[in-house]
Amino acid sequence: MLIQSLKETFRLLFTSKRLWLPFLFACVFEIGFIVLLWLAPHKPFDFILAPPIRYFASEQMLHYPWHLFFLWLQMPHVHTLSMILLGAYMSGIASIMVAHADDSKVFTVRDAVLSKKARYIRLMILWIVSWIVAQIMMRILGQLPEILWLRIVASFVLMIVVQSFLVYAIPAAIFEGVVWWKALWRGVKTFFKNPITTVGFVFVPSLIIMLFSILFSQMRVWEWMQAYAPEWVFACIALRLVVWLVADAFMTVCAAKVWLKSETHNA
Repeated sequence: MLIQSLKETFRLLFTSKRLWLPFLFACVFEIGFIVLLWLAPHKPFDFILAPPIRYFASEQMLHYPWHLFFLWLQMPHVHTLSMILLGAYMSGIASIMVAHADDSKVFTVRDAVLSKKARYIRLMILWIVSWIVAQIMMRILGQLPEILWLRIVASFVLMIVVQSFLVYAIPAAIFEGVVWWKALWRGVKTFFKNPITTVGFVFVPSLIIMLFSILFSQMRVWEWMQAYAPEWVFACIALRLVVWLVADAFMTVCAAKVWLKSETHNA
């Protein structure tokens, strides 16, 4: 099933431009938060946006070039917030579009929204729970000896495991209409039905994200900003947005295809 699912995923991503729209909407939403952070030191936005940065970070992070580096430091938090507020819902919309991708009639984002299969609060809770699980696992990972290669390998394995167990939660919530805790359980059951397929399609995007995180570490980005120009950080931010967008699109579409095929086969 893995090879067939990968082929169908690539076919959809390369032939259906509309399928990219939910992920582009989520990406633009994330860019909006980045712009707000960038505007924080500037009038008239500094009155509202500067105090939280001053309190939680430092006064230094409101001044050039440190403020540009601050944007990079906040990218994981910005991504998490944007996924909770819109990204999870857009992943649900994309899953609905996958189910109708081969219909004779064109199925749009608007059609997916009007179908009301994607419940905003339910999908938001699912993403929050998934994020909490990942954070708990990272805390456990923090107990490992401070050996670089060991932590990198353990982080990657942990990423694969967490993603594999949770990747079907949104399709389950969408296609079965169950509450969030049942969607999590149904997702786990679907993983155990398709362990090799799931690990297979989760592996590549997870590897790309891990390699990106290593190559574009905080220290390396700061060194590039000093060596070239502080504005170099915007290129790093743009590339990170693209990598995460493509990885999210690939896993969402493939998970929806595998779930539909698996549950139809077992129906």
